[in-house]
Amino acid sequence: MPNQQTINVLLIEDNPEFAILVESWLGDEGKGRFTICWRETLASGLQRLRDGGIDVILLDLGLSDSDGTATFATLRESAAAIPLLVLSGDGGEALAVQMIREGAEDYLAKSSCTAEGLIRALRFALTRHISRVELSNVAPPTRSGKVVGLIGSKGGVGTTTVACSLAADLARETGEKVVVCDLDFYTGTVAFLAGVASEYSILDAAENLERLDDSYWQKIVKRGQNGIDIVGSPLFHPSAKVDAKKIGEVLFRIRRYYGWIVLDLGRQSRDASLLCERVDELLLVTTTAVSSLYEAKRFCGSISQTSINRERMRIVVNELNKDQKLSRADWTSAFGNPVCGVLPPDGAELHKAALERRPPQESSSFRKEMMKVARSVASLPESRAKRAAPPLFSWRSPLETGRA
Repeated sequence: MPNQQTINVLLIEDNPEFAILVESWLGDEGKGRFTICWRETLASGLQRLRDGGIDVILLDLGLSDSDGTATFATLRESAAAIPLLVLSGDGGEALAVQMIREGAEDYLAKSSCTAEGLIRALRFALTRHISRVELSNVAPPTRSGKVVGLIGSKGGVGTTTVACSLAADLARETGEKVVVCDLDFYTGTVAFLAGVASEYSILDAAENLERLDDSYWQKIVKRGQNGIDIVGSPLFHPSAKVDAKKIGEVLFRIRRYYGWIVLDLGRQSRDASLLCERVDELLLVTTTAVSSLYEAKRFCGSISQTSINRERMRIVVNELNKDQKLSRADWTSAFGNPVCGVLPPDGAELHKAALERRPPQESSSFRKEMMKVARSVASLPESRAKRAAPPLFSWRSPLETGRA
């Protein structure tokens, strides 16, 4: 709650009868904890805000000089640092959800609002707001986590296997905390390969940005092997739309928790391309099958028409047959982008690893090459000595670890 004992509430409401009712509720039931400043128009409310001293805002969307969501948008822009609760005669759930998504602390329908409910909503809104401010004011991490995205030239090229192995080896080689987020909205299998049951996806975090703090993120992630966090894929729905901007906001916020954020973007698609623009480094995974190479080459050629930074993209060639004699330099020349990994076929070990829900054994030929990819991504020498992977541990708040 604010430092002063009295909470200053700005009520913007053009119905005098309801305004008087709110004043009586906060006066009689509030036990002296609230003072009310009532304004009847958006313009006069904005003027009062400029005078300062307001702790929380109660806003009616339907005013004489402004109506609907435009009222909220105008006030939110002018008072982004003040918690705002919407009061409306429209008790529709759709409007309530929209207002919460756009930054309202709460949405109260006038027809069902009571003195007790209003006071409780004000108290909770202030508490949530102050908690977020305190969290955001903590010293920033010494190094913000790096986001690495993996996209397949087509389906079935092993993107998820490469992503999970990369995460394990980044944890092993750097000793830093790693999360794998499954953004393959069609056939996501990260949680399956990691041996965890994931109830939530990154879309849940994206649709609840107003609640996305340390405790909420704990509900999203599951702990996999070697302390690696796992965020599963959402259930596929043909009409689902991916909001790359919101997912980008999620990635920005969780950087303080991790050294590395690995995204499995699945196969090429419009949604995957939008998400590619949100990563620090992009790895394009392809096999040596003609159709896969064709799609990989086409993807490399199309990058100039997007905002993806081609200089941050590298290639991983998977399932390279022994009889194919092209060197890494040859592959780089063929694609026009550097190749950071050439992975041998290791079907028996990969099949066994999938059945046992674990990364491939470190002694396998596939994993040895993946370690080189991880060292390349982390800008470490190829001859770097092994480092112990992070132990299994329970979640620790960034406030405890010093990474917040």
